[in-house]
Amino acid sequence: MHMRTTIYTLMIGLFLFSCTTAEVEEPIKDTTETKSAPEIVLENVTKPVIFDYTSTGCPGCGSWGAPVFDMFSAEFKSSIVPIAVHIKYGDPMITPESEAIGDNRTGSKYTPQIWVDSKNSMILSGTSIDGSGTVSNIRNQLNDRIKTEPSIALGVSHLVDSDKLLVRFKSQSLIDLVGDYYYSVLILENDLVHQQNSAAYNPFLHHHVIRTSSNGAFGTQLESQHQMKDMVFEKELSFDINPKWNTDKLYVVGLIWKKIGENYTLVNSNDSFIR
Repeated sequence: MHMRTTIYTLMIGLFLFSCTTAEVEEPIKDTTETKSAPEIVLENVTKPVIFDYTSTGCPGCGSWGAPVFDMFSAEFKSSIVPIAVHIKYGDPMITPESEAIGDNRTGSKYTPQIWVDSKNSMILSGTSIDGSGTVSNIRNQLNDRIKTEPSIALGVSHLVDSDKLLVRFKSQSLIDLVGDYYYSVLILENDLVHQQNSAAYNPFLHHHVIRTSSNGAFGTQLESQHQMKDMVFEKELSFDINPKWNTDKLYVVGLIWKKIGENYTLVNSNDSFIR
C-alpha cells in the first residue's frame, strides 16, 4: 500500500513539473504598419492663390485664360498656389467645389476670369479683356500678396497608400484672430486631358484641377472664434481614390478662409504639389 502511494505521488509530481516547465506561447503581435502623411514644418509665409475661372466650352479660356494661368504658375513656382475652377457650359471637370468657389465671387462673373485670392484681376477695355493690362495687374497683385505678413501659417502633406490618399493639415495662428475662420482641404489633379475650345492644340492638358474636398469648398469652421497667437491646429484625413484618377498626378491644397457676411475671403494657402 505504501509503495502504491509513493508511485502515485511521483506521477503527480512529474505531471506538475511538466506543466510548470512547458513553454508559454507569446501573444501574436500586430506588425501592420500604420501609415500617415509626412509631418509638416510650417513656414511663416503668405502664398496667394491664382484662381483661373474657366470652362472647356469657353473660347477665350483656351486662347487666353489657360495660357496666362500656366504662365504665372511657371513664373512664380512654389510662391503661389494655382487652382483651375471649372464652371459652365457642361465642362466635364465641374465639381460641387468648383461651382461653390465660382459662386463665391462678387461683381461680374464670367469666363475666362482670373482672381488673386479674393480680388478680381481682370482689366477690361469696354467689354473686351485688356490682355497686357490684366497680366500686369495679376503680377502686381501676386507680388503684393507674397510680401504681406501672414496672420496664419499652414501646410499640407499627402501620401498615396493603395486606394487611399492620406492627408495631413496643420496651421498656426501668428497673431490673435477673431472671427469665423474655416479650413478646407482640396484634392487636385494635374495634367487632365480634355478637349478645349480655341486652344492652341487638342486634346488639351488641363492643370491644377479640383477633384474633391474634405468637407466642401470652404471646409469646416475652426473650433474657436478667437484664435490665440501660436494656437496650433492639426488634422489627419483619408480620401478614397477614384479609380479614374491618376495617383501620380494627385496632390493636396490647404486653404484658410474667413467668412464675412455671406462670402468667404481667402486668408492663406499652401499645397503639396511637387514642382
